[in-house]
Amino acid sequence: MNEKEFASYLDSWIEPKRDEIVDCLLRLLRIPSVGTEAVDGKPFGEEVDKALRFVTQEAERFGMKTKNVDGYAVHAEIGSGEEMAMTLTHVDIVPIGSGWTKDALGEVSEGYVYGRGAQDNKGPTVACLYALRALKESGVPLKRRVRHVVGGNEESGFRCVRHYFEV
Repeated sequence: MNEKEFASYLDSWIEPKRDEIVDCLLRLLRIPSVGTEAVDGKPFGEEVDKALRFVTQEAERFGMKTKNVDGYAVHAEIGSGEEMAMTLTHVDIVPIGSGWTKDALGEVSEGYVYGRGAQDNKGPTVACLYALRALKESGVPLKRRVRHVVGGNEESGFRCVRHYFEV
């Protein structure tokens, strides 16, 4: 498949999945993943752990290899080989606060998705997952692994990524 054919494939792949992608993002937005005190193997608290597990479950549903790195971060991976291309996002959010005119835990209004974390960084997290899924389902042979790393602590120090690369 050349570049033009792949671009055409992506166009035809994404459109029928639009509602599914938005639903996935809304389900992730509904997890109020503000970091809290560590609890039983959950270094950033219950809600961040829920968000990381959500990402892992979706990736596994798409047939990707996954790994949870001590509750600090997770990754989803496709392809094989020594070399790797990597993307990085996070699912923790800052506290919701006041002044919201839309549902801070996810709402679609006039074709836009609103919610704490929709842009920073749950939307990009879902976009990366679906990009890996599109690549996987395309059947295009990959010469390297493609990995999406999702951290749980960007909003308060990014210890998640430091830990991820240390272990």
